[in-house]
Amino acid sequence: MKTIYFFCCIVLLPELVQAQQPKKKVSLKDSLDGTFDLSDFIINANGFIPIPYIITEPALGGFGGAIAPIFIKKRPPYIDSINGKEVLTPVAPDITGGLAAYTANKTWMLGAFRRGTLVKSGIKYSIGAAYTNLNMDFYRTLPSVGEKKFPFNFKSIPIVLQAIKRIGISHWYGGFKYMFLKSDLEYNGTLPLL
Repeated sequence: MKTIYFFCCIVLLPELVQAQQPKKKVSLKDSLDGTFDLSDFIINANGFIPIPYIITEPALGGFGGAIAPIFIKKRPPYIDSINGKEVLTPVAPDITGGLAAYTANKTWMLGAFRRGTLVKSGIKYSIGAAYTNLNMDFYRTLPSVGEKKFPFNFKSIPIVLQAIKRIGISHWYGGFKYMFLKSDLEYNGTLPLL
């Protein structure tokens, strides 16, 4: 019985204490002019921004769409010691997102990315990866047959890694960036006779 009581105190007590703290009300109005504004919702309530995009490129089928939900998480400032004094150092928010796209000629793409900060070591990092199955038509006017369509399929996997670190207390950063790209190209038509 004592074990159950002890377990409940350890697990449930922090939740009850946290539940008693008043929650900050999220405002959907700008603090300066009172107009509709989602920035407080996005930054303080861990909201997200859905970014829609209409694709009208004729080489990709003429019509399609993409959506990129972006999640932003506010980070508290870091207490740092510079020249023997404690200084509040602001930390950039973490940004996480995805991407999904589809067009009329069956082109599709999926991807994800993250940008964040390793606070203790002061390293800012970015990671992104995607897979694309791109169907693209190229057109050329040939003397014997006139305008001819050349359909291609590109399958690509891009991966990007980046890490930078601040040099001392300056405004200079140093780091590395790596990009991996694997692409396969396939021609899906017939070659015209000249």
